[in-house]
Amino acid sequence: MITSYIKIAWRNLTKHKIYTAITMSGLILGLGVFILFALLINSQTDFALFHKKGDRIYCVVQVLPRGADKDHHSAVTPAPLRDTLLAEFPDIERASRYSRPGRQILQYADNVFYENGIRLVDPDFLSIFTFELLRGDVETALSNPYSIVLTEESALKYFGDEDPIGRSLTLNDFDVFVTGILADIPENSSIQFDFLVSMDTSDAMDIRPDDWSLNNQATFLLLADGVDPAKLDASLSSLIPRYFPTSFESPKRLYLHPLSDFNLNSYDIECYWSASRMSQAAIWIIAVLILIIACINFMNLSIARYALRVNEVGMRKVIGAGRPHLIKQFLGESILMAFISLPPAVLFAELARPGLIALMGGGFFISPIWAFPRVVILTMIVTLLTGFFAGSYPAFYISAFKAIHIFRGRLTKGKSGGRFRKILVVTQFTFSVILILMTVITIKQNDHNRNVDLGFERTGIITANLSRESNAKLEVLKNELVKHSDIVSVSAAASVPIGWESEQQVIPEGMDEDSALSMDTYGVDYGFTEMLGIKILQGRSFSKELSDEDRFLINQTAAEQLKWKDPIGKRLVIGEKKGTVIGVTTDYHFKEIYLTHITPSVLYLDPEGLTTLYVKTSSPGRIAGAVEHMKRQWNLLVPGQPLEYDTLELAYEDMLSGDQTVQMTGTLGLMAIFLSCLGLFGLSSYAVARRIKEIGIRKVLGASVSGIVQMLIKDFMKLVLIANVIAIPIAYFFMHRLIHFLYSYPTKMGVGIFVLCTLLTLLVAFITVASQTIKSALANPALSLRYE
Repeated sequence: MITSYIKIAWRNLTKHKIYTAITMSGLILGLGVFILFALLINSQTDFALFHKKGDRIYCVVQVLPRGADKDHHSAVTPAPLRDTLLAEFPDIERASRYSRPGRQILQYADNVFYENGIRLVDPDFLSIFTFELLRGDVETALSNPYSIVLTEESALKYFGDEDPIGRSLTLNDFDVFVTGILADIPENSSIQFDFLVSMDTSDAMDIRPDDWSLNNQATFLLLADGVDPAKLDASLSSLIPRYFPTSFESPKRLYLHPLSDFNLNSYDIECYWSASRMSQAAIWIIAVLILIIACINFMNLSIARYALRVNEVGMRKVIGAGRPHLIKQFLGESILMAFISLPPAVLFAELARPGLIALMGGGFFISPIWAFPRVVILTMIVTLLTGFFAGSYPAFYISAFKAIHIFRGRLTKGKSGGRFRKILVVTQFTFSVILILMTVITIKQNDHNRNVDLGFERTGIITANLSRESNAKLEVLKNELVKHSDIVSVSAAASVPIGWESEQQVIPEGMDEDSALSMDTYGVDYGFTEMLGIKILQGRSFSKELSDEDRFLINQTAAEQLKWKDPIGKRLVIGEKKGTVIGVTTDYHFKEIYLTHITPSVLYLDPEGLTTLYVKTSSPGRIAGAVEHMKRQWNLLVPGQPLEYDTLELAYEDMLSGDQTVQMTGTLGLMAIFLSCLGLFGLSSYAVARRIKEIGIRKVLGASVSGIVQMLIKDFMKLVLIANVIAIPIAYFFMHRLIHFLYSYPTKMGVGIFVLCTLLTLLVAFITVASQTIKSALANPALSLRYE
């Protein structure tokens, strides 16, 4: 019996090749997207699971006060914490510090590069984590000072075909010796690096390993077998009064954060590992939504295809087939088609996987489907359910017809069948319109982001990295650079004002430590505000003639938060720095424009911490000439130091390009409208098939082609219009909340966007339906009435 069902199903699928191809294309797309998103979620969930001792690895997190009512969670802790934990808690088997010293210069022979991937670690690091050491010994590779371990890619970059073991590299101004080679770090590792340097080298790098007041290390712990982390967690905070300095910046408590939560559950923790911003719930919703649209499309096309087989159903019933047999037959065909679509769907997901990885940007890794047996099982179950769900309505609906009604030409059981099909069309297009509106609004927001005023100038400004050596010659460099006709001014700062995060507690004059306020503090050089066009509203800017090393500039928002009508002359305490406010500036936005807003901010002079050179040109068209002059002066003053430069415009554009919402929603919107049109194509075919004799009679009686086409199309246009009426308020409410939550400067959603979307969907629906109705309206009526 089953073999017979399969044979009949296969014959019907091959007989109606066009409908089969259209239906399968929708299924392939829907299943492929579901598989791809399931892989995305599983890959993010499985981050760092390759570490053999991963269930026992934790990081210490401290909760720091940030103003009266705010807490800041940070996995960046003092360096002495590691040895103290090992001495006081025997349940800790191993521990390692993990420090990012920032951009460093590394050199071997003529190969000189700035490197951001250098990490300082203790010898236990390679024993705690399972990073594959190809050459060297895990226990001793980092046990001696001035030892360095390279990844394969880094070894090739500096040494080529040479054997690196035992050779020396120059790190800043001292030598380090290669003691091991690691396999390249897996993409699904939260902890990423290119070089590991022995922590005992930290003295030469001014890391201050004994300073409890300086937070510059992550502290990783490997707990002994059988240890309850909750008990250890409860005891950690006892260290605070005994070791941490007593001040308003002391941590409120310490706790353990498990390795398994590094990727998905540490976005709100300041840390030295990559933390994903991905919402698993949102990804599942999108995947299921696309799959539902594909199922509705399948159902609509199935109704159209089965409408051509009602005579077959009637004949089967006459010769004794019962309704259960017909239901099995139709469901079998539907499930068979779903499973036939599965291999191409898997292939589609695999081909689209690299594109999605590139689209999502850094921090995302997606393994192939065969890496996750549970995804394979889930896919099989979903395919079965898809086939059952998509084929259920046609199977139960068509099989309920009585043979006598079929042969008399009554293809419906009443209004319920038509009403359900209309609901399907409205549901499909509602989802599609929502996704299209999301795409259009996101594109508009993206364009708005590019043109928004951040409170400072971005055009015509070059930035370059400063090393310790080049910073020592900064004044000479500045004097030589401004001699060029294309260069207007030169300044410096501790970072680039694009994604610059530097929050600290600030104690205003007349308040105690408990009333400290959280503000962003930025270390700058003389001429910084003038270069970026930040205006002074009260007081003055920094001046070399007045020795302003202990002076501050606050912005408008800071003045408002401090509730100072006349801030000039008032005093502030920022960490160990005390000073006087000499000016109030306009507001500026130095942070990322996502999930942030204008914050109270303080500018102060920081000659020791300047790591970024700013060069302002007379116009954007003069950048090339200014860069050539910069290169010449740089090579004369700091020979052997690589010059890495960028422009503020490009840096800002890079930040915007990291937002992949436009591409993601645009792709999903196109998929949804494509699937909806396939379903509409099927239903319009079904409607034409049902009314083919009516069309013939109308033509015989003198009806025009345009009149017939209008009669057939208007009902579908009504359904699409209803879908827009339902979708527009939903999309408006959702996107209004979303862009006001995500973006610092939300765009305005005008009426034109919604009118445009409505016209677009009506046009697409019209073209889809018209392709079927015009052909039927032009057909010779004799062909449909020859047997009447």
